[in-house]
Amino acid sequence: MEILAMASDNSVKNEKSTKLITFLGKGGSGKTTSAIFAAQHYAMSGLKTCLVIHSQDPTAEYLLNCKIGTSPITCNDNLSAVRLETTKMLLEPLNKLKQADARLNMTQGVLEGIVGEELGVLPGMDSIFSSLALEQLVGFFENMVQQNRKKEKFDIIIYDGMSTEETIRMIGATSKARLYFNNNEIADEIKKPQ
Repeated sequence: MEILAMASDNSVKNEKSTKLITFLGKGGSGKTTSAIFAAQHYAMSGLKTCLVIHSQDPTAEYLLNCKIGTSPITCNDNLSAVRLETTKMLLEPLNKLKQADARLNMTQGVLEGIVGEELGVLPGMDSIFSSLALEQLVGFFENMVQQNRKKEKFDIIIYDGMSTEETIRMIGATSKARLYFNNNEIADEIKKPQ
């Protein structure tokens, strides 16, 4: 089992950043149980905690005694849980597009012919969609415009996910991108004639 901890970069003063703690590993290693106990520990400590499960394993529902769906549900004081399902995360934007198209008639019904269930989940999409979902919860890319939007703010996100190097790279991509951009800005400043 691998455990990785990260924090979002919040430039707003006096605002705590959301911490991300991941439990990654193969099935049967106890990662889900460990993630649940960690989430309960942080919630009992008074931190607003969200447990993010990326499997269909019902263990979390049994241990937390609550039905976990695809949007955060409050299980008890300070503890919410959500289940990531790649196929549903793929269908939601398509359904929103279809609704908008029905109102605006931009594609003259072309989108109606697309059946979302026929869309396949390509290799790597699990990692991409889970990273995007974690981004919405943690706010790695958060900027001043997004900070003004009303969204549920958590102190701790516990992620019980699949163990792939790709997942770890996707989660860490934001801090790496920030480092590259900062280094490029410094290099540009050095190159300027004095």
